[in-house]
Amino acid sequence: VSPKTILFPHQRRAKDDVTRLLINGSDRLLLHMPTGAGKTRTSIEAIIDYWKACSNRGSNIIWLAHSEELCEQAVETFQNLWKVRGDQKINIYRFWSTHDTPDFSEGNGFIVASFQKLYSMISSDTNSSFEAVISLKNSCSIIVVDEAHKAVAPTYKICISYLYNENSTKLIGLTATPGRSRNDIDEHSVLHTETDELADFFDRNKVSITNDKGDDVEDPIRFLQEQEFLSIIKRKKIRTDVEIELTAKEREFVANFLEIPNSILNKLAKDDSRNALILSEIASLRLNKKQIIMFALSVEHAHLITELLNLKGISARCIDGNTSPQDRSDSIVKYKRNEINVLVNYGVLTTGFDAPNTNAIVITRPTASLVLYSQMIGRGIRGPKVGGNL
Repeated sequence: VSPKTILFPHQRRAKDDVTRLLINGSDRLLLHMPTGAGKTRTSIEAIIDYWKACSNRGSNIIWLAHSEELCEQAVETFQNLWKVRGDQKINIYRFWSTHDTPDFSEGNGFIVASFQKLYSMISSDTNSSFEAVISLKNSCSIIVVDEAHKAVAPTYKICISYLYNENSTKLIGLTATPGRSRNDIDEHSVLHTETDELADFFDRNKVSITNDKGDDVEDPIRFLQEQEFLSIIKRKKIRTDVEIELTAKEREFVANFLEIPNSILNKLAKDDSRNALILSEIASLRLNKKQIIMFALSVEHAHLITELLNLKGISARCIDGNTSPQDRSDSIVKYKRNEINVLVNYGVLTTGFDAPNTNAIVITRPTASLVLYSQMIGRGIRGPKVGGNL
């Protein structure tokens, strides 16, 4: 009997390891899986296993992510899996960007929140915000931190520590950052200190990729490439020489959230010389018959580049959050048939999208988020065993 959802062996082993650690009493752990290895899917499978078997059903699971794309990916993945594996009705809440503060007191919920939104609520001096965050803290049984390597940054650490309840909350960190032995890092370096701090924060419980014998794999990326789950990437960096002066508010945002604010992205989107370089690179890739996905800086930027590409005779379509389901489906189908050669998008194709004919990714959006960057290049690194390329 074949289930509707099947995990690959490396995912199943990691999921089982996470579940065992949680059931056996570990309160904190770190799951490391490289880009394209299925970290979100694997972790949610483990959370469902544990929550159904051992956790208080009246409590909430809180998933903390950094960007809107990663938040939406978590919602979509949990929703799809719960429809297959769930055994009761569950509430899913979106708490990022313009989404309103939900009623956390109901319990039995999967809450996906951005750190920015949560930090704003925690630091607010209004009674309603205080009551909401207290309700969230009291109902929290599992906290999942995407991009866990940022968990020790001041703002992120405040959010996590505020929600965490000693002995009653499980804390799970997810990271795609390649694991490195502290023995290979100079003991006086900043990296050594940060590695130690992160390890301590998650009680030095780390789950990673293992081989068929259950032994840790020294180089998970190479292992998955040899197993043909991942393809081999050729990376090209294009120098733009664009310089932008950050305001005091923008510098504060970068310091607090370790990310580039939208105001900077909007300034880059209006730079004509940078846009000309983007068009030139895509034209060059098309000469080599590449099927291309481009990640834009904003919705407006995505539409601008799409129009310019079509004017140059390159078949392109734009997809963003406002694109109707019918138009989105039509564009993707035509792209998979090679009837459209470039899919330009903003914030909607980082996850949940598989097109094996994709063999070039153009990232015009700078980000300090390793996970978001990984999700973007992840559209083109699927190996043959998952319908991709060598």
